[in-house]
Amino acid sequence: MPPTVFAKLAPARPSVVYDTYWRFAAERQAIFFRRIEQPRGCWTNDPILARYKFTNAYRASDRVSQFLISKVIYQGDTDIREVVFRTILFKMFNKIDTWRLIERELGVVSWREYRFSRYDKLLNSAMKRGERIYSAAYIMPMAAGFDGERKHQTHLRLLERMMTDRLPDRLAEVGSLRAAFELLRAYPMMGDFLAFQFVIDMNYSPILNYSEMDFVVPGPGARDGIKKCFDTTGGFSEADIIRLMAERQQFEFERLGIEFQDLWGRSLQLIDCQNLFCEVDKYARVKHPDVQGVSGRSRIKQMYKPESEPIAYWYPPKWEINDKVATTLAVAGRNINGKEHALPCGVSDINSPRQVPPRRAKPHKIGGEQQAMKFSVQSNSCVAINEYQNFVRRTDKSGCSGREAVAFALLGLYGETGSLLSELKKKRREAEAYPAFSEAVIEEFGDVLWYLADLAGHSKIPLSVVAQAVFRDGHENDEVEAHAVGTFGDIQSRGMAFLGPCATGEYEKRLMRLGAFAGEILAAFNDGVAFENSRKVRIILTRFLRGLIDAADAAQISLNQAAAENVKKVLDRWPFDRSNRTPLFDQDMDPDEQLPRQIEMLFVEKKVGNKKFVVQKFRGVKIGDRLTDNMVEDDGYRFHDVFHLAYAAILGWSPVIRALLKCKRKSVPELDEVQDGARAIIIEEGVSTWVFNHASRRRFFEGLDALDYSLLKSIRRLVAGFEVERCPLWQWERAILEGFLIFRQVRQQGGGIITADLNARQISFRPAP
Repeated sequence: MPPTVFAKLAPARPSVVYDTYWRFAAERQAIFFRRIEQPRGCWTNDPILARYKFTNAYRASDRVSQFLISKVIYQGDTDIREVVFRTILFKMFNKIDTWRLIERELGVVSWREYRFSRYDKLLNSAMKRGERIYSAAYIMPMAAGFDGERKHQTHLRLLERMMTDRLPDRLAEVGSLRAAFELLRAYPMMGDFLAFQFVIDMNYSPILNYSEMDFVVPGPGARDGIKKCFDTTGGFSEADIIRLMAERQQFEFERLGIEFQDLWGRSLQLIDCQNLFCEVDKYARVKHPDVQGVSGRSRIKQMYKPESEPIAYWYPPKWEINDKVATTLAVAGRNINGKEHALPCGVSDINSPRQVPPRRAKPHKIGGEQQAMKFSVQSNSCVAINEYQNFVRRTDKSGCSGREAVAFALLGLYGETGSLLSELKKKRREAEAYPAFSEAVIEEFGDVLWYLADLAGHSKIPLSVVAQAVFRDGHENDEVEAHAVGTFGDIQSRGMAFLGPCATGEYEKRLMRLGAFAGEILAAFNDGVAFENSRKVRIILTRFLRGLIDAADAAQISLNQAAAENVKKVLDRWPFDRSNRTPLFDQDMDPDEQLPRQIEMLFVEKKVGNKKFVVQKFRGVKIGDRLTDNMVEDDGYRFHDVFHLAYAAILGWSPVIRALLKCKRKSVPELDEVQDGARAIIIEEGVSTWVFNHASRRRFFEGLDALDYSLLKSIRRLVAGFEVERCPLWQWERAILEGFLIFRQVRQQGGGIITADLNARQISFRPAP
């Protein structure tokens, strides 16, 4: 049974995994304390926690965080420049063995003594010996825009840039954790996820001193966990959901009768609740295998294996808990120089395979059908690559499969790449006379991403694997695992801001190269080579994505923004849930100033001589002037008030009908003048006439169940500034198609009764008696 929905959670609706979140947090924290009290023995009866590896409930208690706090941040020169240098250097690799290698071979880690050549030589030598220098915890892309053939070279150059930019001093001067995050976020490679992780680590130091409850940035794993814990978030953002969890922790533990042992008086913070969502996502793959997340991953890769080196737990002094920690360790008789060899219950060495990451990331099958995805589509939000690919799969309307589906994606990818070239041509030809360039280019980049994700999906290749390959040297040993999910914000070079699109010569050069890569993909599939060689497909898709990133960098365009805008565009036209309609614009007005919720209008066609005209009656009273076609040829335009009724019924908007029925919103002068005034009426009449002329060349849309996107986009532009611009394109499409269905019927019958039901959002026709 799903858990009870509590008032403060509403309208979010928890799933069955919601209670599991709290039970997991409590048991994982209990394991933490049991290990302190009993280094050897059984720590849990939970078979999942016993078999697989999970991080601690508190982020700061994890082995790498503990090393960073005690051995990197608080050990060494306390000058802020040195602290920042050590912290960021460690986080670039996030691997204890790499830090120890640097200390052992180069001595004291110091910005004063730092030399690129020494660090580069040391790390290159380690990699030649087959040593991994990066942690596989999360993707660390190359820092684009910096010299270097290997990833670590670009990271060292990025660190140099930060130091020469006076980042330590600027961090010390910021007024909030979010401001510190924004400073880090502005640097290349620093997507939302990495910047947030770095700033939390920096906040352990004396340089920053802000509450971990100030703000949070959900990572890709947390988004998966949130998706599993809630059937619907009810409009809450993912960050809001994390804050709800942090604020409700005591209530939820009491509700479930769970005794939660916090971190020596420190409750779970936003970063901890965020991390717990990541871990619960993994835990639920075994505990609740039928509950799907965003990424579609179904198994836990890392088995638990014991660490031989004990941890001397020690936290940032400003938390004021280290005295309590020391007391607990002393009472437990913990010998921190001893070793912990114990395995959790039920796990033996033979069941713990060596965790050797693959040399080459292997494509995995795209996950099965999932529930409608709901993720943030703000242009500055973090769009997960695999989440986006799943979204593309669900919104592919081609109806094709197999090679036909691949052909459809190929045509789209090649065509949209050509559209990018075409937009640049228009800008070069028309210069400032082409103001639509900026919007069009961002849209075209988004369309290219959509077809690239579609092609990769039909080729059974996760787009995140392609993205990771862009930033990996094939000879490196520090490749991330195939399941790792990055974001579009992570893979692209970022300066202080994206100021484009810029139609520069360099952009033109890179765009032409991108066109050549698109041709290479087309040729490979056309020759049949790609269908038989998945490795070849991944190589050519990687080359294309690299070219796309290069072109976006040259144009100063954010691919993250392009992806987010593409999601909004697609959902604007093809939403997962069509029951979520725009509310009626006058729902809060006095009934006398509302459009009638049931409008039944009689259309009567009359003829005088050779001229036909239409009169209309509402509740037995003739309204408006008689209407003719105003054309030499008989095209039926005299019945065009049908379209206004369709707009009223389905969009909840029609200044024309509002004027005819005398229900303008006079009590609000601004609404009366702007939304119900003469200009709004002219706009509506203009839309009606323009669409009619378009439809007259297409048999008045007979037999169609969809309209071309350019028509709908043009309508959106025409109504900009009026309340109806809030209506999504799918509602406009439905209003137009149903309006023309009624138009064809009433024209054929020479009149009839049209009923517009605003409550049901329907319009219908029946012959006149």
